[in-house]
Amino acid sequence: MRKIIYQLALMAIVFQTQAQSITKSLDQYMTQVRGGSYDPIPSKILKTKEVATLLTELNRYQQDTVPKVRAKAYAIAKSVGQQSNQASIRSQAVGLLTKGLQDKDSGIIDAVMEGLSGFAVQDFAAQDKETIGQYIDSTAIHLDTALKLAGWLQLGAYKSAIGQIIQSDASFTDKWAARLALCRMGDQQSTAYLLTKLSRAPMDDDFVYDFVPGLVYTRNPEIFEYLEGIIQSDKANCMSADPDSNKKILCGYRVMEYIAPVIIDFPLPVDEFGELMVADYEQSLQEVRAWLDQHDTYEIRKEGF
Repeated sequence: MRKIIYQLALMAIVFQTQAQSITKSLDQYMTQVRGGSYDPIPSKILKTKEVATLLTELNRYQQDTVPKVRAKAYAIAKSVGQQSNQASIRSQAVGLLTKGLQDKDSGIIDAVMEGLSGFAVQDFAAQDKETIGQYIDSTAIHLDTALKLAGWLQLGAYKSAIGQIIQSDASFTDKWAARLALCRMGDQQSTAYLLTKLSRAPMDDDFVYDFVPGLVYTRNPEIFEYLEGIIQSDKANCMSADPDSNKKILCGYRVMEYIAPVIIDFPLPVDEFGELMVADYEQSLQEVRAWLDQHDTYEIRKEGF
C-alpha cells in the first residue's frame, strides 16, 4: 500500500514538474517575441506532452497588448490542436481560437478563422458555434470566411442572419459567400441562384481561381455537376502554367485539381495536402472524364471545410 502511495506521489511530482517546465518555456518564448524576436516557435513547445496545460497557459496571452504576442498564442493553439488526436485537446484548442474572433487586429482574426477551418466539425462545442454565428454581421472583418465557417458547421439557427447579409449593402464578395454558405447548408433557393449566375459566367483563368474553390466548398451535387461540365468541355479558355507559352489550355485541368481531394474514390491519387500526384495531365484528364461518364453519382467528402 505504501509503495502504491509512493508511486502516485512520485507521478504527481513528475506531472507538476512537466507542467511547470512548459509554462516556463512558453513564458520565455513570449518574452522574446515581445522583445521583437522573429524566432520560430520552439519544438519543445509544439511537441510538449503537457498540451492541456499549454493551452490553458495560452489564455494569459490572449489579452496581451502586443498583437504579435497574441498572434503567436493563437498560432501555437492551432498547431498543437490540429496535430492532436485527443478530442478534449482539439476542442480546447478550438475554444481558444474562437475567442480570437473578438480580437481587434484584422490579421489575427484572419489567422484564427484559417486555423478553425483546419479542425473537424466535432471539435466545435455549442458555445464555439454560437460565437461564430453571432460574429455574422455586415460590418464584421473577414465576413466572407465567417460565413463559410457557418455554412460548413451547419449553423441552421443563423440562416436568417446569413440571409440578411444578402439583403444588406455588404460587398459582392460577402454576399456571394453568404450564398455559398446557404448552399452548403442545403438551401435550394441559394443553389438555384448560384447555378443561374454560373450559367452566364465567362470561363477563364479569373473565374477558375476566384470562383471554383468556393464552388467546391459547397459540396453540393448540383454545383459539382456544373463543375463536371467544365471538365468535359473542350474549350481552351485558360492560360498555360508555362510562362513562356501563350497557348491556351483546357480549364478542366485546374478544376480537376480542385475537386480531386473531395470526391471519394476519385480515379487520381492525391498527397496528404490534397495535391494531385500525376505526371501526365492530358492522360489524367481523359481518365477523369471516363470515370465521370461511368459514375452518374458519387460520394462527396463533406466533413472538411
